[in-house]
Amino acid sequence: MRLQSPDLFLSLLLTGVVIGAATWPAAAAEGQRPTGRVQRAASSAAPLTFVTYTYVDPAVGIEAFRLLIPKGWQVQGGIDWSTNPALPAASRFRFFNPPGAEQFEILPTQSFFWTDNRLFLTTNPPGTLRFGTRVAPPVDLDAAFSRLLLPQFRSGIEGFEVLKRQAAPDLAKLAVGPPRPGSRPRAMRASSVSHIA
Repeated sequence: MRLQSPDLFLSLLLTGVVIGAATWPAAAAEGQRPTGRVQRAASSAAPLTFVTYTYVDPAVGIEAFRLLIPKGWQVQGGIDWSTNPALPAASRFRFFNPPGAEQFEILPTQSFFWTDNRLFLTTNPPGTLRFGTRVAPPVDLDAAFSRLLLPQFRSGIEGFEVLKRQAAPDLAKLAVGPPRPGSRPRAMRASSVSHIA
């Protein structure tokens, strides 16, 4: 039986929003905190124009998704298909402002499996792969960011630091979703992370 942790799902969902976005672009580019002058300049800037970006998956020749991105932004990434039965398609995209530090990033989905069956865990211990899915116990959102996502996707960034964490209880409720028949409700705590990379 494959179980999915809502905490891990939420952390992966939020990754593109909180890890990929840089706050205070002018200051971030210079590695400084924003000043009143930078904040005033940003508020008096011209309105932002959005354009439609459409991604057609070259493997199947159909539209995978579309979204609005700021005019002038560039896109890197795509959808990769594999023989992994648990996750046959993985996408990774980066939408970014070339002269600035702003970006939105969609990181690849991560799949995990966990059970409390000791016999199963003797033949498939934590850290091994079971049909392409990593065997690992569920973790909370903070642990998912600090032990899974940041080391895997942000380990090479010099000077990377988490600036602030704050609770986001409404987001946790949204990620858990409505109760389903036969499932046990599970409490979850969500937080948002801001950083300048």
